[in-house]
Amino acid sequence: AVSPAGDAQRLREALQELGPTFVKFGQMLATRSDLFPEEFVRQLGELRSRVTPFPSHTAREIVERELGAPPSELFAAFDPEPIAAASIAQVHHARLADGQSVIVKIQRPDIDDTVASDLALLRYTARLVDRHVARLQQYSLPALVEEFAEMITHELDFAREAANAERFAEANAPEPSVWVPPVYWPLSSRRVLTMAHSTGREVGAQHPADPDARRRLAAELMRLFLTQVFEHGVFHAEPHAGNIFLLDDGRLCFHDFGALGQLDPRDRENLRGLFLAIIA
Repeated sequence: AVSPAGDAQRLREALQELGPTFVKFGQMLATRSDLFPEEFVRQLGELRSRVTPFPSHTAREIVERELGAPPSELFAAFDPEPIAAASIAQVHHARLADGQSVIVKIQRPDIDDTVASDLALLRYTARLVDRHVARLQQYSLPALVEEFAEMITHELDFAREAANAERFAEANAPEPSVWVPPVYWPLSSRRVLTMAHSTGREVGAQHPADPDARRRLAAELMRLFLTQVFEHGVFHAEPHAGNIFLLDDGRLCFHDFGALGQLDPRDRENLRGLFLAIIA
């Protein structure tokens, strides 16, 4: 029998089978609980932890090509096994000569060509579905695909992500509860990004375990997000659980700045007016 749960699982499995770009698209859809049923959001959210890593020798080759030397010469230690694998990159732990622990984010091989061909297929499919499946027209799939295409194209440039991280860190410098891992520019490029290693734990339903601590954390996250939007005009565009860690000292560590939201002063003023009108 057809069921929402079964449909959601089949969609997640199909996206996973189709490859990195489709996995990334599913991850974006998982953040749209305003559009999609809870079961679809839950299933698509699992895509964050279901990406197969590429071989360690390939990772070393990409680092050498991008940075001009093999990892063995650039780092005091480089773990060949990734600690995390995502749709467009994977992350390795390393250590600098001064003992600093860092993470090295390395793009998947040939990801540019893969994304370009996958986006063409996504656009075609979205137009086809929007034209022939009336019950899905409410989701404006072609518009969602274009939003995703812009986002993933930006995320393929790690130099842009590094600049975003520094801009976010500067905007949040007055916030004692926020920490952004520093970027190591000499060990970074368009396809390799080296940042300080965060030893925190992912924020989620089980962490922190204490209900009062979860409530305080939720309030602080909301305060930070509203401050970023209304005061700074610069905000983290993918603030899901996998991109926010809770450090042992209680600070919040933000990760993954491939997408950084921006609002000019006029947009912020209009948004403030909208909020005031709603709550008045």
